Amino acid sequence: MKLLCPRCGAETDAVQNESFACGHCGGWLQCVPNGMAWMLIPANHTLPGEEEAMRLVRRSEEGGEPAARKKLLDEALALCPDSLSVNKAVLLFGRLGDPCKDLTDHHRFKCYLLHVFEGDEKPAMQEAMLRELTEDPQLQRCLSLAPDRRAFIEDYCLSMCREYVNLFIRGNSQYNGTIFGFRFGSLPKRCSAPVALMIYNMGQVKLPEPYDTVLPAAMRKAFESEIGEPGWLNEALERIRA
Repeated sequence: MKLLCPRCGAETDAVQNESFACGHCGGWLQCVPNGMAWMLIPANHTLPGEEEAMRLVRRSEEGGEPAARKKLLDEALALCPDSLSVNKAVLLFGRLGDPCKDLTDHHRFKCYLLHVFEGDEKPAMQEAMLRELTEDPQLQRCLSLAPDRRAFIEDYCLSMCREYVNLFIRGNSQYNGTIFGFRFGSLPKRCSAPVALMIYNMGQVKLPEPYDTVLPAAMRKAFESEIGEPGWLNEALERIRA
């Protein structure tokens, strides 16, 4: 029996009474009655050891010393090396848990790769950051596990942009207008200029598909969800493009 996959729209062989993977996109599906016929719906699929591995991931996300958090993630990955959720957590953690002499080096944060679009990195570092942003082996591992590569790339870019906006735009007193705990001026207005510059610079760099369109859209979404209405951002972009 062949039915249409709700994830990718392709026709795939269906299996009744148990979940199975689509023969095209790899997403997990389940057969359910649809009147006198059958239809497919997305299904959850838990790998052996994944529940315990995700418990370790959640413990890591609670905070603490970076080295201890990295140890929890390493243990989670060892328990369930084929879990997309675990591999994504490892990807986004970056190099925070690695030994570091300079604790002020923000390059340890995975999301800091986006700082390349603020335009003040040296050429060699800029090239390395752009390459890691789209070619990181851990990212490629995640993409090999993802049932929908584009959907994962969209989620990855949005996660990176949200964290960057929160840590290095909204959390930066140079941008947020905070002095001694008091904020002066509109947060969206003050934060719009650096975010607009980043979105503009994303269009000036030859990013591979689909990052060339997904990443600027993700930064705009991050601004709206973490800072506020995009009116000031739109005005800042117009001034840069003028």
